[in-house]
Amino acid sequence: MTVDLSQYHYAPILKWKAGEYRGLSDVSPVKKRHTAPIFLMPPNGSFDNDEGKVLSPDEHIKSFGSRVASAWSGRLCFLDAGQIDTPEYWSAAGGSHPLLALIERSSLYNLRALCAPATSLSMLSEYQLAVRRIHQKDARLPVCVRVYAEELDDPKLKSSI
Repeated sequence: MTVDLSQYHYAPILKWKAGEYRGLSDVSPVKKRHTAPIFLMPPNGSFDNDEGKVLSPDEHIKSFGSRVASAWSGRLCFLDAGQIDTPEYWSAAGGSHPLLALIERSSLYNLRALCAPATSLSMLSEYQLAVRRIHQKDARLPVCVRVYAEELDDPKLKSSI
């Protein structure tokens, strides 16, 4: 299965917070077909409304698959884990990159082909390597490259991508 990106017209950037990912259930089915949200994983120490406490990195990773499955019903979404590229999350992910661990958690809920990585040119080399590993494991997965306004005039933009 190859993902046809031409059908997607809107990619809202949503913090991975209960109110935002639950709000997706209110989006009409027609609009859902044309939307591919980019979920931003919050940094360590963020309060989790579902649990009523601050989740440890391990708890955050473990809850991801079931939450994305219930929030977005197996549709295409992108995952930006740049804020959790920290030693605590690396440890919680068993020494692998947290982005890899989160994408793997989504695969437990049959979302592997629909939960894809998001990156930007400013991400650390370890993050870019994790994106590459995900793509090598399943080349059918799209990769979202976030380009910031200040990067648009960079003559090296095309070659950097």
